[in-house]
Amino acid sequence: MFLTHSSKYSNVSQDEKDKFKRTLPFQRGTGTEPGVTGYMSTDKTYSSGGRALERAIVKSY
Repeated sequence: MFLTHSSKYSNVSQDEKDKFKRTLPFQRGTGTEPGVTGYMSTDKTYSSGGRALERAIVKSY
Protein backbone atom coordinates (compact mmCIF):
# COMPACT_ATOMS: atom_id res chain seq x y z
CA MET A 1 0.00 0.00 0.00
CA PHE A 2 1.32 3.43 -0.86
CA LEU A 3 0.80 6.47 1.30
CA THR A 4 0.49 9.99 0.00
CA HIS A 5 0.79 12.95 2.34
CA SER A 6 -1.51 15.95 2.59
CA SER A 7 -0.28 19.53 2.34
CA LYS A 8 -0.78 19.81 6.12
CA TYR A 9 1.73 16.99 6.69
CA SER A 10 4.13 18.55 4.17
CA ASN A 11 4.05 21.85 6.06
CA VAL A 12 5.21 20.50 9.44
CA SER A 13 8.86 20.35 10.46
CA GLN A 14 10.98 17.23 9.95
CA ASP A 15 11.17 16.83 13.74
CA GLU A 16 7.35 16.71 13.93
CA LYS A 17 7.22 14.18 11.09
CA ASP A 18 9.81 11.99 12.80
CA LYS A 19 7.94 12.20 16.12
CA PHE A 20 4.70 11.16 14.39
CA LYS A 21 6.40 8.25 12.57
CA ARG A 22 7.69 6.90 15.88
CA THR A 23 4.08 6.57 17.13
CA LEU A 24 3.16 4.19 14.30
CA PRO A 25 3.10 0.44 15.03
CA PHE A 26 5.12 -0.23 11.85
CA GLN A 27 8.03 1.17 9.86
CA ARG A 28 7.33 2.35 6.33
CA GLY A 29 9.88 1.73 3.61
CA THR A 30 10.39 3.51 0.33
CA GLY A 31 9.55 2.40 -3.16
CA THR A 32 8.10 3.32 -6.50
CA GLU A 33 4.33 3.35 -6.80
CA PRO A 34 3.26 0.63 -9.24
CA GLY A 35 1.43 1.59 -12.40
CA VAL A 36 -2.16 0.66 -13.12
CA THR A 37 -3.04 -1.42 -16.17
CA GLY A 38 -6.71 -0.77 -16.73
CA TYR A 39 -9.00 1.92 -15.42
CA MET A 40 -10.37 3.02 -12.06
CA SER A 41 -14.06 2.45 -11.40
CA THR A 42 -15.93 3.69 -8.31
CA ASP A 43 -18.15 0.87 -7.11
CA LYS A 44 -19.06 1.50 -3.46
CA THR A 45 -19.59 4.40 -1.09
CA TYR A 46 -19.09 4.10 2.67
CA SER A 47 -20.53 6.73 4.99
CA SER A 48 -20.77 7.47 8.69
CA GLY A 49 -21.28 10.55 10.81
CA GLY A 50 -22.05 12.80 7.85
CA ARG A 51 -18.87 11.84 5.96
CA ALA A 52 -18.51 9.60 2.94
CA LEU A 53 -15.68 7.75 1.23
CA GLU A 54 -15.86 6.24 -2.24
CA ARG A 55 -14.02 3.03 -3.07
CA ALA A 56 -12.42 2.71 -6.48
CA ILE A 57 -11.21 -0.55 -8.00
CA VAL A 58 -9.05 -1.27 -11.04
CA LYS A 59 -10.81 -2.95 -13.96
CA SER A 60 -9.19 -4.44 -17.02
CA TYR A 61 -9.69 -2.84 -20.44
